[in-house]
Amino acid sequence: MGAVIGARYSAYIPSDELKWFTSGMLFLSGFALWLRMFIVSGQKVAGSAAASGRKGSRFWLQAIGIGVVTGTLSGLFGIGSTPFIQIGLLAVMGMSARHAAGTTMLVILPIAISGGAGFLYAGHLDIPLLAEVVCGTMLGTFVGAKFTKRVPVSMLKTAMVLVPMIGGFILLL
Repeated sequence: MGAVIGARYSAYIPSDELKWFTSGMLFLSGFALWLRMFIVSGQKVAGSAAASGRKGSRFWLQAIGIGVVTGTLSGLFGIGSTPFIQIGLLAVMGMSARHAAGTTMLVILPIAISGGAGFLYAGHLDIPLLAEVVCGTMLGTFVGAKFTKRVPVSMLKTAMVLVPMIGGFILLL
């Protein structure tokens, strides 16, 4: 829902400004992940959100809140909101870095589909390019998921912080 709303509103932001906003959001996401993982790392985090925490209205409100906010950011800036989903899963839901990374990989699927539909509706979607990038991304994601199990947690955390920041820097070039 948030991705469709964000995609509709992105049409009202001039392209040049959208590039700066998107770059800023990528830098902000990397910085926020760094704060969460390295500054607050003294707190004990379970391997996954506790089973008892997955019941009740508080859990559902948190999960829906993360979904609406990250979906809106994804649709508005076209960034996929992966870092923001990870921040939500780490900070709000109490997941470990590995569980947050794995969960995020499937969470982004419906966000990407609904956000893409919003951009398609607005006339801002290149279908042939979409097909080419999806093929490459699917292969890369499969390979990356295999390495996630083998990579030390410190390296995974560093990559989660640096990748969005590098993407933000590339947008500014």
